[in-house]
Amino acid sequence: MTTSSNQRRSKSQRETSTRDDLVRAARDIVRDRGLAGATSRDITAAAGANLAAITYHFGSKEDLIAHALFDELRQRLEPALTVLGREGDQVSVMLAAIAQLTADFDAHRRDAPLYLEALVAATRPGPYARTARTLLQKIRRLLRTRMQELVDAGFAPAWIDPDAMAALIIAVANGLVLQVSIDPRGPGHEAIAAQFATLLLSAGGGTVTPDG
Repeated sequence: MTTSSNQRRSKSQRETSTRDDLVRAARDIVRDRGLAGATSRDITAAAGANLAAITYHFGSKEDLIAHALFDELRQRLEPALTVLGREGDQVSVMLAAIAQLTADFDAHRRDAPLYLEALVAATRPGPYARTARTLLQKIRRLLRTRMQELVDAGFAPAWIDPDAMAALIIAVANGLVLQVSIDPRGPGHEAIAAQFATLLLSAGGGTVTPDG
């Protein structure tokens, strides 16, 4: 019985290791070659796995890459989402989340084109769309809650539709990534994010700025 349990545990560990190796390999190859250049053969070779491993663990190459890209993005957004979900002064929480996001952008600026390519791929039906939609809906729900609190507290105007504003904030963030990628000599992402936050909060008639 003990031997059987150990064998099952060992098999599970091997499968987890293979799955993780496939995810890492997919991320690295897509970064180097883009979505179109990432082949199943190259990914499995880099992971030290056989071609059947992709189907076994993910179902398809597209599902693997979608998981690799958007799960990594989810992990990187998690600190900002955690900040966004905190109790406390709504304005301070929102500005702290923006600061967290801009810091993450600084740390992973080279991945911006990859993120944009994944978003474009997510406009078509399939694994990219499903995975991206799940992540964006989670972010939108958190933003919607925070926006409702800002409206209720009088820091944002009553005409704001929290759900629509949450979607607008996501759209602005995506546009910011595109803008600074195309025009790196223009205003930086910190300045653009600060400008938007100030505009949003001052629309309620207050004098709050990102610097306090």
